[in-house]
Amino acid sequence: MHWLCRAVLDLLFPPRCLVCREFGPQVICETCREAIRRITPPQCRICGLPFDPEAKAGETCAECRATRQPFAMGRAYGYYEGALREAICRLKYDRRRAVGPTLGRALAACFEGTADNGQGLPSDMEVICPVPLHAYRLRERGFNQSEVIARHLAQVLGIASEPLLVRTRFTAPQVGLPYRKREENVRGAFALSPGAEVRGRRILVLDDVWTTGATLRECARVLRRAGAGAVFLLAVARAVSRPIEEA
Repeated sequence: MHWLCRAVLDLLFPPRCLVCREFGPQVICETCREAIRRITPPQCRICGLPFDPEAKAGETCAECRATRQPFAMGRAYGYYEGALREAICRLKYDRRRAVGPTLGRALAACFEGTADNGQGLPSDMEVICPVPLHAYRLRERGFNQSEVIARHLAQVLGIASEPLLVRTRFTAPQVGLPYRKREENVRGAFALSPGAEVRGRRILVLDDVWTTGATLRECARVLRRAGAGAVFLLAVARAVSRPIEEA
């Protein structure tokens, strides 16, 4: 856009932070970014579930000890609350795609070499696979928020973002469903995209919010059955009512 047109638009419609609505040039202002509560150790070394820092925690959570997970490691950038929750909702429900690049770039902090918590994801991913939307939901929303975020993270990491999976069955929203119902709701809802190359590849599956992880785990299962070398999970935010007290 010509600089003069931009100047006129900024004069008529001054830019604001899309989270707090304060005037400023950044899509998410510095104050809101600093308010995001990051997920840091102690956390499960497999799924990344945060533990209570005051409790004596083991290396893995109860679920990962009891169940063989279909993924190698999972992580989330921050807690699904406050400024981070608002940013995701602005992207997802208000269709403010400008939030996508900021969230995508932020996720780079979850990898080895950049993670400040010492438990980052391996940095040798080959491809990012955003969790797909069903065709009906995609038409309704106009875009896949996970795909927007994945595209910008891929640019930072210097790898590809590819639609390796498709959603084959329309499912009820996961919000409000109990844990087991969420697992049943997404079982068989994903399939490999026609022509997708996954055999032997190290794949990062990306979603916006990790609640119970049912959707992410089902995606990992499909990719592993198709011969993926290893599958890792990453979400922008994780919904945690309180850190788990593990003995």
